Amino acid sequence: MKKSGRRVLIVEDEKTTADIIAFNLQASGHETECALDGDEAIRAIVRQRPDLIILDILMPGVSGWEVLDLLPGDQEMASIPVIILSGRDTSRDIATGWAFEISAYVTKPFEMRELLALVDRVLAAEGDKSR
Repeated sequence: MKKSGRRVLIVEDEKTTADIIAFNLQASGHETECALDGDEAIRAIVRQRPDLIILDILMPGVSGWEVLDLLPGDQEMASIPVIILSGRDTSRDIATGWAFEISAYVTKPFEMRELLALVDRVLAAEGDKSR
């Protein structure tokens, strides 16, 4: 089945992990861009609004929490769905993520099939909202 070709920004400081996620999303028909830190993520979001962000929390420089904190400052950016993909798995971290009204919180290690299915589900839900 051909996917929508929606644009996914992968924000992950582990380049190998980012590349693997990008490869699998591209194989599923999505466009991807990778940012290896929060600063790069913010520039990528401003340059071309993604349809979805997959966001790590612990990164050098600007953290994932700080990226999330900046998004609501712009109405268009505030509507971008976010899936947190993090090694942080405490109930406090997960609750903090939900307080930002994210779409999902996935902990590492993760199953690629599950992440791909989640991406498709979140993007489909966003498509339903725009109708």
